[in-house]
Amino acid sequence: MKFMKPSLMFVLLLLCSSFTNTSSKRTFSTLELDNAVHFVVEVTNNHLALGQSTEVTYKLYVSQSAGISNWKNFKTPNFNGFDVENIDEKSMKVLTEKFKGETYRYVILSKSILTAKQKGEFQFEPSQLNVTIEIPSQKKDNNGLRALETVNKDFETEPFTITVK
Repeated sequence: MKFMKPSLMFVLLLLCSSFTNTSSKRTFSTLELDNAVHFVVEVTNNHLALGQSTEVTYKLYVSQSAGISNWKNFKTPNFNGFDVENIDEKSMKVLTEKFKGETYRYVILSKSILTAKQKGEFQFEPSQLNVTIEIPSQKKDNNGLRALETVNKDFETEPFTITVK
């Protein structure tokens, strides 16, 4: 029996709704699109002693009213000055939590444990990700259901700094 790739399973879980996809004129607002998806990096501790570790997690948040049908070009920065242990998630789980005061679904795209091996201030560039978002439009399909419109959008995390003393 073949198993689906974790990203495909995530896509299917996020698209389980009563909407249909059409290729019509864009009728959703920029605000809806801006609030539909967020790509963030979380660092558990930005101030370390030599040999101490921190966890870096990249998350993709998706609002309850949107779906994701694809993402690509995800790259994490080079973590120079640190030993890196990538935590391999066996399966991609869709979880729910409050983000910016709203309930979002999210997945962990990457999780790493960084252990400081030299002193200094380390600045890390933003990670980038291209996401295909499906968001409800104001148009209806032939069955009277709200149609989904597809948009490709590039996202970038905030840069971050880790100081090792």
